[in-house]
Amino acid sequence: MLGPALMTLLTHRLGMSPARSGGLIAGFVGNPSLLAFATSRAADERVNEGYATLFAIDTILKVLLVQVIVGVGS
Repeated sequence: MLGPALMTLLTHRLGMSPARSGGLIAGFVGNPSLLAFATSRAADERVNEGYATLFAIDTILKVLLVQVIVGVGS
């Protein structure tokens, strides 16, 4: 719960729109239902852009971290 709150504060400080911040939070959590909620609240394309950006980065990091965890455990 602390991660999305800090991300919201950071994106606000960086001057991002609330729509993009909502998409970033949904992408950070990786939950498509949050994306649907954010899209219903703000009919803005930036919600989807934020989600797609952070979801892709998150997926790549998960794959790399699994390799590190497996390597450490061996």
